[in-house]
Amino acid sequence: VGARSEVAGLLMKDLPSPSLLLLLLLATPAAALRAGVIGGGLGGLACCNALRKVGIEAEVFERAPKLSPQAGTGLTLWPNGLSALEAIDPGLSAHVLRAGSTTQHIEVTSADGLTKLPNPTGDPRRFPSTYGHPMANVRWSKLQKVLAARLPEGIIHLDRQLTKVEPAGGGVTAHFERSEGGAESAHFDLLVGADGINSALRQQLVGDGAPRDAGRTIWRSIIPYEERLLQAGSCSMSAGAGKVGFLTHLSEGELYWSAFATDEAIAKSGLVRGDFSSVKEYLVAQFSDVYKLLPVLERTPEEAILERRVADRVPLVDGSGKVA
Repeated sequence: VGARSEVAGLLMKDLPSPSLLLLLLLATPAAALRAGVIGGGLGGLACCNALRKVGIEAEVFERAPKLSPQAGTGLTLWPNGLSALEAIDPGLSAHVLRAGSTTQHIEVTSADGLTKLPNPTGDPRRFPSTYGHPMANVRWSKLQKVLAARLPEGIIHLDRQLTKVEPAGGGVTAHFERSEGGAESAHFDLLVGADGINSALRQQLVGDGAPRDAGRTIWRSIIPYEERLLQAGSCSMSAGAGKVGFLTHLSEGELYWSAFATDEAIAKSGLVRGDFSSVKEYLVAQFSDVYKLLPVLERTPEEAILERRVADRVPLVDGSGKVA
C-alpha cells in the first residue's frame, strides 16, 4: 500500500470500504495527493474541508452555475453532527450555530394534535452538557455558505458537469462540460463522488440505475417565522396514519415546515391531485387534519413549495461484504 496508482486503481475498480480507503490515504504521503470532489453540496464541501485539513490538495467541482441562497430548505444537525464538523475544522460549529438556531423544546403528538406522545430524545436543553453540542437547525443554503467560506478562493469550480472518468497516469482523469459549451478535464490521485442520489460518478462506476422509490412524498418550504405558528426555539412533529407534519424554528426570521405522506395514506384520503388547480390547494385539503400544518400551508407561496419523492439507494458492498 502507499503507491498512488494503487489508490486510484482500487477506487476505480473495487470501490473500497471507508476503512480501507482511510488506510490507503494514511499510507500515502498526503502532500503528494490531489483530490477532486464531485458535488458542491454539504457532503462535498465538508469532505473537501476535511481532506485539506490533512494536507490533501482537494478541490470541488459543482454542476450548478452558482451557490444559490434559495437552494434546499431546512435541516437539523444533532450533537453528533456538530461534533463531526468540529472534528473536521475546529471552530466550524460556532459558525453553523450563528447561521441557525438551537432547539430548546420538542413537541411530539398524534397527527390530530390531541394526544401528546413521548419524546424519545428527551429534553434537548441537556444536549450541550450531555453530548457537548446542542441540537441545531439551519437553512440548507446557509450551511452550504458556511462550509464554502472555509475553503480558499478558487477551490470551488462551478458550472462543471461531470461527463466521464477514466484511469490515467497512475491516477484518474475527470472530464467536465460547461452549460454554455466547452469541455475541460483535470487529473487527480483521488476522486470522491458527493454528487447526490443521482450521482453521475456512481452511474459510471456502478451503473445501478435510478434510486429506489420509498413509496412516499414530502413537501417542504421555509416561510417567515411567527411565534403564533410555533414557539421560539421549538420543533413540533405530528404523526399518524401515514402522514407526518413537522415544523421547526430555523433562525430569527425563518420557519421550516414539511408535510409527508405515504402512497397508501394518499390513496385512502380519496383526494386526486389532478382535481386541484394548484399543489398548495391540494396540500391544504390533504393535510388540513394534521396538527399545525394548515396555518403554515396557507401562508406559503405556491412557488416556494418544494416537492420530492422520497428515495434511497441500496448500499454498495465490496467483495468482502463491507459497505463501500
